Amino acid sequence: MPLMTLDQVKDKLNLPSSYVDEDDPLSKVRDSAEQWVLELTGYVLADKAAKDVFSNLQVGRRVYLRYRPVENVTARARMALGNWVDVDLDVIDADKGLVMLTYGTPWPFQPPRPSWARWRDWAWEVVEISYTAKALNPVPADLSDAAAALAAYWYDTHRAGPAEQAKAGAVSQTYSDRPVPKAVEVVLSRYIREVVVCQ
Repeated sequence: MPLMTLDQVKDKLNLPSSYVDEDDPLSKVRDSAEQWVLELTGYVLADKAAKDVFSNLQVGRRVYLRYRPVENVTARARMALGNWVDVDLDVIDADKGLVMLTYGTPWPFQPPRPSWARWRDWAWEVVEISYTAKALNPVPADLSDAAAALAAYWYDTHRAGPAEQAKAGAVSQTYSDRPVPKAVEVVLSRYIREVVVCQ
């Protein structure tokens, strides 16, 4: 299921769905807007096997995965060029893709420390977390509408060229060349994926 349909984009441009002369460029802009929104939010439109790699990751630290929501999460780690070993991991929030390496076997080699002292713990040099990113289903109506509005805005901007300033007589208006309209930005702000790598 797409994030938004071509007819939604046409509707934002006040074009009838029967108008097909510009379907090819409209589809390309729709696809670009869809991909941009998916990368921003961390969502996928079909279940996807994913693998994220982290460097110098301490036990007890929380990390956000690249995609969400997640299931079937596993982790393995290694030091330098050593062998991979399976490590324990807790899924803190599957919907947000938030996970944490736990104090289990085979690391660390000392008893767990209180949270205020965990900065002293050793870190795995490389941690590989594998998981299934679940498809966004259903697609929220407001997110779909915002994606369609973004595609329409990009298409209009491309056709007209970037407008930085307009002048009529003594009246001058300067425009901000924004890649995302404010109304779309407000909606997307509710869905943006957390970008904090560690907590």
